[in-house]
Amino acid sequence: MNEVFVDFNNEDLKRSYYNMMESKNFDLSGLKDKFQTFVDDYNFEDQTNLVNKCLESNIFDHEQIKTNLEKYEQKEINQWVLVDNFFSYALAIQGETIIKNDFGNWWGRDSSVEIIHEHAIWRIFSMRFFA
Repeated sequence: MNEVFVDFNNEDLKRSYYNMMESKNFDLSGLKDKFQTFVDDYNFEDQTNLVNKCLESNIFDHEQIKTNLEKYEQKEINQWVLVDNFFSYALAIQGETIIKNDFGNWWGRDSSVEIIHEHAIWRIFSMRFFA
């Protein structure tokens, strides 16, 4: 089996991923390129200034923040990224902070790593392509 960079914090998730990969005998060559293409295709657009102004001006209601409002209030969101319905749902089920309203869907990131290094994005990629 080829080596693949998988950066999960949860050892059980990592173990189940490797078990799944071994049981289905996936060809792992080019997986990193496929993941990069997956991220590039979604063109995550940074709209931090817009969302912060909308929250400050009460154009966006804090009640529109999905998943866990307490989690949002306890952490500093350093980036709001425009995402589609698929990503907003997939991120929300992972406990990520999401704003969903008539104007769109935004993912509130509390991390400073590049999106391609986000654990949540890798999980979505693996759910979509290996489930």
